[in-house]
Amino acid sequence: MGNSFSNSDSSNPSSDDSSSEKGYKSYKELLTFTWYDTIKKKLKDNSLDILSETELDNLINSLGDEKIFLDRYLNLKEIYNDENLQQITKDLQKLHDFQENNIKPSVEEGRNLLNNLLQLRRKSDKFNVYLTISKLSDGRSESPYLRFLAKHVLRNEYGMFHIGLEVDGIVLEWGTGDAGPHLIYPKIYVNRNNMIAYIRVNYESNFSQEFNQRTNIYSQLWNTLCQTFPDPLSIITTTYRKLLTFVTDIGVIPSEKLQIIAQKCVFWNKNIYYNPLNRNCQHFIDGMLKALGLEFHPKGEFKKFLDRIIKYADDSFLFQEIEFFSRQDLDQYADQNWDEIQNIWDKRLLLCYSDMMKGLYELDKNDTNDKKSKWGPMENQERWDRREYELKLISV
Repeated sequence: MGNSFSNSDSSNPSSDDSSSEKGYKSYKELLTFTWYDTIKKKLKDNSLDILSETELDNLINSLGDEKIFLDRYLNLKEIYNDENLQQITKDLQKLHDFQENNIKPSVEEGRNLLNNLLQLRRKSDKFNVYLTISKLSDGRSESPYLRFLAKHVLRNEYGMFHIGLEVDGIVLEWGTGDAGPHLIYPKIYVNRNNMIAYIRVNYESNFSQEFNQRTNIYSQLWNTLCQTFPDPLSIITTTYRKLLTFVTDIGVIPSEKLQIIAQKCVFWNKNIYYNPLNRNCQHFIDGMLKALGLEFHPKGEFKKFLDRIIKYADDSFLFQEIEFFSRQDLDQYADQNWDEIQNIWDKRLLLCYSDMMKGLYELDKNDTNDKKSKWGPMENQERWDRREYELKLISV
């Protein structure tokens, strides 16, 4: 970043007016805040393409003002809701056409509509929090000595690894990022190249328990319902209408959660400097989870998985001495054994593996070579959707 900006851009009346329309403060107003200079100094290590002093001031404003931070970085309403609502409305119209013309859809057509509903339910059910664990780019995560030092001497819960948080596609990181190590600058993508784990932290649902149970049952027993129920189409139609009502009422992500995130991030931006010993990424994520009222204390096979990562940097897909070498291996095991598994954390680990394999498949798809990926595609999305919502119905 070049620091040889002229303050004339910031004092330009037209640029002040356009900024104030968005809630941004003018250059003169910003100078009255002590955090303006703090954030400006922190930005000296940024890798952003800032062209003018006005852009710099607007960036500082967005990183130090809770409302602007919320609006600029955490508001994904247009991206999420419009697409889902359009698809739900489209499917409802299809159902209406069936009923209007007294057409009975085939069992397969009904199942496809239910599978669409499961995916729309998942996409619409916001506030999904994931923990990301990545190897450090300088190779320190590969050192057994440094891993031991970080875990047992420095008392870092996740050892010699970088930890981030993803909330419905919004990535929050501390100690790294385009704005420099001392600032939280949210982004909308996850760099999976160095990622060693992608772990769901919460299993709450914004939909009612009854709705989730009924939807799972309808999907699971659809063939039976078609044979025994006189009008199975009405079941799907009623469920879609309830989904539409829920999506309209819920919005995107619970606003109070977003406000907590904005408050926490802005506080760190204005007051905290990165320190590898006592103010590192793990301290930030731990504080954020506590502020959101979330706990993550895995047991069973899930704990073994994390222990393998922290101690040995081993991200193998191991489960009860069985290793999954492909998506097909995992799907086959889950299809055969899911209902017999009693430990909820063990089921969560299988779901975690499914999410991670999905990410690996996306990486392979983006690769330039035409080599077939062993991590996908997923052939039974609806089964994993049902399993996820089964876990959302159970409290640990």
